[in-house]
Amino acid sequence: MPGRAARLTPLEDRLRGAAAAGVLLVASDYDGTLAPIVADPARAFADAPALRALVELGGLPDTRVALISGRSQAELARLSGRPAGIELIGGHGAEFGPAIADGDGPDDDGALAAAVAALQVIADGFTGAEVESKPTGVAFHYRNVDPARVAAALALVAEGLARNPRLISREGKKVVELSTSSVHKGDALARLRDESGAGVTVFFGDDVTDEDGFAALLASDVGIKVGAGETRAEFRLEAQAEVAAVLERLLGLRRDAMGHR
Repeated sequence: MPGRAARLTPLEDRLRGAAAAGVLLVASDYDGTLAPIVADPARAFADAPALRALVELGGLPDTRVALISGRSQAELARLSGRPAGIELIGGHGAEFGPAIADGDGPDDDGALAAAVAALQVIADGFTGAEVESKPTGVAFHYRNVDPARVAAALALVAEGLARNPRLISREGKKVVELSTSSVHKGDALARLRDESGAGVTVFFGDDVTDEDGFAALLASDVGIKVGAGETRAEFRLEAQAEVAAVLERLLGLRRDAMGHR
């Protein structure tokens, strides 16, 4: 259902209920959620207060915390500083733990390598475009491309995709990702929930690819959309800068709930 602007009281009540769960899972997207969107994706460092709150949540008993990103695990680790107590899941869920998800690993037919090369040729023709290679995919970033030329760049990307039907396309904020993996953030959340036995999941996201995560939430879970756009999330924050305050509130409530057990 379309997201709605969250008043403090309804969100507070749901966070309070989540904090009282026997086992709590807190998961978040990275770019645009834990970290602000910046012109240079290689410098998208996490918001310090938000990251600190997640780290402290991860240090509490019966509380599992994860970042689920379209980035590779290695890049996610570099940007976040590999924080203690937070599980890093890359490739929208394909890079889960030390291994790539079953059935979504090697580029046996060279489809991914060919896509990387083709996208680089396109990027070379559009100032500001960047290609980001990942273990199970490749991203074409066009945030810094002249807006008048974006449609032409995306048309070339679409032509390349049509010639390689094995690759799966995902669109995000100023980025198109091509992947050999069908795993998405909803799959990652379901796996985390099953492994941890979480009674409640709180999930933050801002982009189209996070909607798979919101769709996987149960009635008792809390989905929080950051920014504008249609969403399945129950609650909405207007800006990334508000994420830290919500995480800090959840941390305080979780500490209080643990103290009363």
